[in-house]
Amino acid sequence: MVWTILLNPRLLRASSQTIDYLSPIASESVFIHTLEGIIADNSKVRYHNRPPSMSATFFNPKPFCEATHCTFAPKESIPLQEEELWLIDRGLVRTLTWTDQGNVISLGYWGSGELVGLPLAKLSPFQAECVTRTEAMLVPQALWSHHLNAILEHAQRSAQLASFLAHDRTLNRLAYLIEWLGVRFGRRVPEGVLIDIPLPHSAIGEMVGCSRVTVTRFLGALQKQGALVQLRRRIILLKPLNGLDFQEITANSNPRRRASDQV
Repeated sequence: MVWTILLNPRLLRASSQTIDYLSPIASESVFIHTLEGIIADNSKVRYHNRPPSMSATFFNPKPFCEATHCTFAPKESIPLQEEELWLIDRGLVRTLTWTDQGNVISLGYWGSGELVGLPLAKLSPFQAECVTRTEAMLVPQALWSHHLNAILEHAQRSAQLASFLAHDRTLNRLAYLIEWLGVRFGRRVPEGVLIDIPLPHSAIGEMVGCSRVTVTRFLGALQKQGALVQLRRRIILLKPLNGLDFQEITANSNPRRRASDQV
């Protein structure tokens, strides 16, 4: 097993040292023992079980802050600390929390150039989960002033989500979410606007507060209206959704009404 070490630079000793591990490490306890002469007693150490490196390099505080990059696999959680943010270089991350009953609540999707982290949410529990392979840079509190625009954009987009997800009709919430994702992650294709991120119906349901079955039913109704096309967990918007009669679509997609119409 290979361990990649990330150390809080504020807690490292001033000297810059590099230790290369050229032979396999027998156990975690041996590894930690090896570091005892380098790390101060109150250092915060986080372990990420990701290959392939067998070396750990300790930098002076400033270079370490500017050069701390990590790569995360799909469905891997980004490690979060109270005084740290992560700047996404490539990939897609979704933030989420969950209720006491275990129901997941998705808080948003974040892409290249955007920040995620505990200080932006102040929620417990809180998780940042990679949707795709993601490259991100650790941003300690000392460098937050260099990312004020990204911090403001995060606040603005969170407010946008909160504004339309407060709507009482599920179909309205779903339509607003799809259009919001289209603006943020869409790209023009011959048919319309392709929302080029994976959108399983269960994840959409976690954002708009309904079941996967309900999302499937409403997306099918919007597709019948010629408003969108579903393709391999992607959505292509064919026309704006805000001009549709949501009340009529909701009524027509109701299974009980369809059954009564067939009698």
